[in-house]
Amino acid sequence: MDIHAYQLEPLRRALQSPRTNLLLADDVGLGKTIEAGLVIQELLLRHRARSVIIVCPPSLSLKWQDEMREKFGLDFVIVNSERLAEVRRQHGLNANPLKIFPRVIVSMAWIASTRAQRLLRDVYADTDARATARRYAFDLLVVDEAHHVAPAAPTPIGGHRGYAVDSLRTIHTRELAARCEHRLFLTATPHNGHTESFTALMEMIDDRRFSRGADLDEQALRQVAVRRLKTELPELDFKPRLVKPLPFQPDDAEQARFDELTGIIEASRNAAGPDKGGDMVGLLLRKRFLSSPWSFGRTLARLAAAAQPPTIDLFDDDAEALRELVGSDASDEEEGLEEQPEFEAMRRRQVRRALSTASPAQLNALADWGLGYEARPDTRLGALIRWLGGVCRDGKQWTNERVVIFTEYADTLDWMTEVLKIKGYGSGPCHHPGLDAARAARADPAAIQRRPVRRTGARPAGHRLRR
Repeated sequence: MDIHAYQLEPLRRALQSPRTNLLLADDVGLGKTIEAGLVIQELLLRHRARSVIIVCPPSLSLKWQDEMREKFGLDFVIVNSERLAEVRRQHGLNANPLKIFPRVIVSMAWIASTRAQRLLRDVYADTDARATARRYAFDLLVVDEAHHVAPAAPTPIGGHRGYAVDSLRTIHTRELAARCEHRLFLTATPHNGHTESFTALMEMIDDRRFSRGADLDEQALRQVAVRRLKTELPELDFKPRLVKPLPFQPDDAEQARFDELTGIIEASRNAAGPDKGGDMVGLLLRKRFLSSPWSFGRTLARLAAAAQPPTIDLFDDDAEALRELVGSDASDEEEGLEEQPEFEAMRRRQVRRALSTASPAQLNALADWGLGYEARPDTRLGALIRWLGGVCRDGKQWTNERVVIFTEYADTLDWMTEVLKIKGYGSGPCHHPGLDAARAARADPAAIQRRPVRRTGARPAGHRLRR
């Protein structure tokens, strides 16, 4: 593992302070995970910490587990509903994995659930008991993509400034932070432009230096925050990132179907009255539509076939689960799997409520229209294929250019793969968020030079492909 000199700065600050409260806000791709791992390892070696809990988006849980094991020799256990069931089969119904394992990883989506909160309250009770000398539930808390736990941006009310609203993950992360001695928060985008949200985040990190809504102390902020940009490290030779839009125009059929879906959702909302869950299901269906016609058609077909409720509750509160999915953190909730939290939440919410004014024939027609794209591109994919032709081919010869394509849903990924095969681009490797994104970058160029790499979960993977 190569460690750059700038990555030692968080460690230096952590060791100089009796209590480690740091915001690691380095630019994307500068190795915040490595910096956090160095701090974790050193605090453990110096016996300043024994128990560690890492809170991160669901799609990054395996990445954290792999990097802690491979680069620092630290074994972390991912705690979720499946792990809880396994632990209770082995240790009894009262077993708590947060007590059994000293180093754990939990997802932001799961930590806000009722099941996770019951486990955490059990840990908190030990610290509150007078018969114990234990002061903290965990010695070290690490929060990755920490901007997701900050309060939402204030919404103006009646022309006046509103108040930032706390989500469940904000509330529960704040409570967890208050019961941890050392705190490391990682994010490349700590400030959303609203001082109240940022100060609330800083208060979670260090409530002695910062207070929600209060003026920021610049000197205190410099002591707590570590922020370096790529432009400040020219010796690393980072390549400039150029963003170029690829314009396309939906055809009449695509526009007509989208307008039809929007009309059904609006009419159903007016007929059903106020129902935030129904509104969110409608929004999620439109997300699927805009991802690809095939993804939308598959989703409608699966929802229609899902007559039985799921056997395992992924969320104790469906409405809150949906709110989390369509909030600022929606991009991190995509697991790339069919049985993912978003699909389960829609199924349990009974999608018919969001489409109540549509007849079965109408819904079947919409699903059939989407499924009709199984082996052909829509206008957006068609524009992408034309662009690929100019990049990957030089006349009739293949170039050595490599292309990585990101998409949000697994259905869209599979559909794009098949269409590109038909168009002569072969069967390039496909990656889901459970796999290490770096494998795409380390793949043999000779094996994929003519085949675009396709994967779901654009945001986490894009962070790693930085050169």
